Parts: sequence; C-alpha cells; structure tokens
Amino acid sequence: MSSSHSTLALELNPCRSSSNQAFGTKVTMVEGGVKVQHVSQVSVNSDLTEDVINALSKAKADATIEILRFMGSTCTSEGCRSDEKISDYKNPGEYLRAFVPIRQCYTPKKFVKVMVELSPKTMKSAKSRNN
Repeated sequence: MSSSHSTLALELNPCRSSSNQAFGTKVTMVEGGVKVQHVSQVSVNSDLTEDVINALSKAKADATIEILRFMGSTCTSEGCRSDEKISDYKNPGEYLRAFVPIRQCYTPKKFVKVMVELSPKTMKSAKSRNN
C-alpha cells in the first residue's frame, strides 16, 4: 500500500501487488500506549471519481468500525466477541477524529484499500484540534 506523510491529504496511488499488508487488525505496543491499525478493502467497478471517493469513504468507515469493535471486544479461551452495534460514545464526532487514515491505494475498476490507525499520537492530535 502507498504511504503519505500528510494525514489530511492522502495521495491515491496504485495498489502494488508486492504490498503484503494483511487485512484485518494489527496491534503494536508503542511509546505511550498501543497503536491499532486496520486495513479494509472495498470493491469499485468503475473509474468514476464519485465511485472511487465513495469506496474510499466506505473503506475508512469499515476500518474505523472494526477498530472500535476490536477495542470493545470481550475475549475468552473460546475467542473474542464484540457487540454488533457500537453505541456507547456520547460525542462520536470528537472521538472519531483520532481515527486517522494513514495509507490508501486504488486498483482501477477493482478495489481501494485504506489503513486506519488509532494511536497515542493520533489521539493527542485529535485533542489538540478540539482546543
């Protein structure tokens, strides 16, 4: 997947077949806490700008929801389970600013991939934007 330094204006590069970024949720210990990343892929069957933008938005939303589900899951020896709907945030707009798309790519007329991250760094950035 392509990478960009700016979280506000990500480039939309072609997905490389050599990209071995696994789908799903990845958890890494970092200074100050835990970094959680999720990669989602959404099909897009045209090259129309509107369709690509809609697919990118859906992939970002899907990845964010999966991180929230992962964070709210209950794990036992039989596996992890999470609620189907996430409804316990009083101000979701403020909270969701900490979920940042950090990579995205596009394969024409096939799919988009988006990686969303929640980390101490993104949470700190979200708090500073609220003040």
